[in-house]
Amino acid sequence: MPTLASKAVSHAARSALRSRAAAARSRAAAAARSGILSNSNQMGVGSDTALSDEQVVDLFDRYDDAVKQRRWPNRIILVRHGLSEGNLDASMFSTKPDALHGLAPLGFEQATETGANLRELIGDEPVQFITSSYKRTRQTLDCILEAFDRRMYSEILEDHRLREQEFGMFQDDAAEMSRRMEERVAIGSFYYRFPGGESAADVYDRVSSLVDHMAGPFGLFSDPRWSIGSSCAGHGHGPRPTNVVLVTHGLTARLFLMAWFNLTVDQFHGIWNLDNGGTYILEKTADGPTVEYKLREPLRAGGKYPPPRCAHFKHGRSTTEPSTWGVTSEECRSLWRRHSCARSHPTSRVEELSKHATFHYLQDLVDLAFPRLVDLGYMSGDEDTTDWAERLWKIYFGRRGIQERRLRWGDVPRIVHVEHGDLNHDVTSVRR
Repeated sequence: MPTLASKAVSHAARSALRSRAAAARSRAAAAARSGILSNSNQMGVGSDTALSDEQVVDLFDRYDDAVKQRRWPNRIILVRHGLSEGNLDASMFSTKPDALHGLAPLGFEQATETGANLRELIGDEPVQFITSSYKRTRQTLDCILEAFDRRMYSEILEDHRLREQEFGMFQDDAAEMSRRMEERVAIGSFYYRFPGGESAADVYDRVSSLVDHMAGPFGLFSDPRWSIGSSCAGHGHGPRPTNVVLVTHGLTARLFLMAWFNLTVDQFHGIWNLDNGGTYILEKTADGPTVEYKLREPLRAGGKYPPPRCAHFKHGRSTTEPSTWGVTSEECRSLWRRHSCARSHPTSRVEELSKHATFHYLQDLVDLAFPRLVDLGYMSGDEDTTDWAERLWKIYFGRRGIQERRLRWGDVPRIVHVEHGDLNHDVTSVRR
């Protein structure tokens, strides 16, 4: 027969269990409101469930264990595919499905160079590769893998959520497609949906699903079986990958940044695509109860979203990337007038400078912007800027080739787009 003392202990245990269960249900509701869980039933603790208090507490104990064993990679790297057949010849879209477009010869070279650069950055650290299902991204990954030892990575993961935006069926009416592109600009590329295809908002939904699948409490980074050393991902016995490389498409990569860094639609509209073979490198800068990632290099010009401060500039083109230099539109127009043959302000987007004037225009732009970048803390002031004009061309217009080195007025917003006072924000994400 239970004693009075044992009854008291039992009552206290039940009270403690009820309190823990109530707290668990409250956490589930808060997680649903904040977006950590799609709804409280995802944890099985919604108000319409019949779980006992013991079951609720057990579920949240397992949830907490999953969060504790989550291992964040040191780097998350987004790679845009190399130059494709469709990039080279737009008429391909009228005869060949977009998913089947392969790389052009230059695209293979770009992908191989990207692989060598990634290997230099990553060294011998373990890697997880994830690729879009499109042919050009799979070919890009094949070239990248030539630089890596097979023991460095586990099974390649293919995820259709990384695929290109769907533009509809065959694009066999060039005039109609041109009209749609103009509509897209007027409406905003995030919202515009191509007939029979997707809007960028649609792509964002699937990309944000992938982000949750990777970084959520029960996602890839939490799976204790996620490791290197087996032909089947998730069943290896080696170390966990410290780098994740996603091979994808220009717009999809930008939308991944939007989802990861919680960017606004206006900020998304301010970012330009990576060049073919280009990379976004997200580096972990803080660990612990919360983890922070920062872009290693500034976002490519689009101008509305500023680059990281100079303390985070590490290598390569980052020190000359002029995504937001604080040069006003009127200053750009005045420089144009100085170098144009007509000695007048530009009158149309297709107006060009001569080859000689193009170089001097870019050099004057550097000379105008550099002191401001120093004042704002983006540069130290000791940088050698003598080759910046040449490097700017390579960053933004290198695909045109040396024989087409003429700057159009329509290109200028790719270099400078925002006003001086907008340079005030670092690109950082915080994850829990």
